[in-house]
Amino acid sequence: PGIGMKLDRKLNDRVSLDFEAKMASDMYSKTSEIPRAEERSGPQWDLALGTNFLATPVMRLRGSYTLTGKAVDDKRYLYNAYDRHSVNTSLSYLLGKGMFLLVSGTIAFDLYDARDPMIGVKVRDDITYRTRLTFGTPLGFIHKHFKDFTFTQTYEYYRSESNITNYAYDNNKLSSLVTY
Repeated sequence: PGIGMKLDRKLNDRVSLDFEAKMASDMYSKTSEIPRAEERSGPQWDLALGTNFLATPVMRLRGSYTLTGKAVDDKRYLYNAYDRHSVNTSLSYLLGKGMFLLVSGTIAFDLYDARDPMIGVKVRDDITYRTRLTFGTPLGFIHKHFKDFTFTQTYEYYRSESNITNYAYDNNKLSSLVTY
C-alpha cells in the first residue's frame, strides 16, 4: 500500500516544473528462491523534482533529481536500508510518420545504513548507471490492417558498481513490443 501526489507547474510555453512525493509500505514474503525476503519489508519514500523543456515542437528534454529513502521494519536488517540519490535525463523525439525515438540515462548513488554480516565488514555503497534507447514505428506500412499497431525496439544497458564485489555487474537487455 502507498500514496503519492504530483504537482505540475507550466512556467511558459516551453518549460514546466514538477514535484512528486510518494510513500509506500513494502511487504515482502519469503519464497523458496529468496528465503530472506521478509528482511526487506519496511517503508519507502521518494521525492522527485523535475523539469521539462520543449526544445522544438517534436523534441522534449527532461531532467530530474530523485531522493529515495528505504527503511526496514526490523532494525536487525539495517543492511537492507539505504538512501538513494539519482539524476535522470531523457529525450523524446518525434521522427515523423508516427515514428519516435526515446533516449534516457540515469545515474544513482545508493548509501546503505549498515553492513551485511553475511557478506563482510564493509557497509555497501553502490553507483548504478542505466541507459535506454527505444525506437517506435506504426506498422501500417506493412498492410492497412496493421495501421493501429505500433512496434517498439528497446536496448538497455545497466551497470552496477559497488564497493562489495558481490553487487557489481553489467546487464544488457533487448526487448521488442507490439501494441494495439
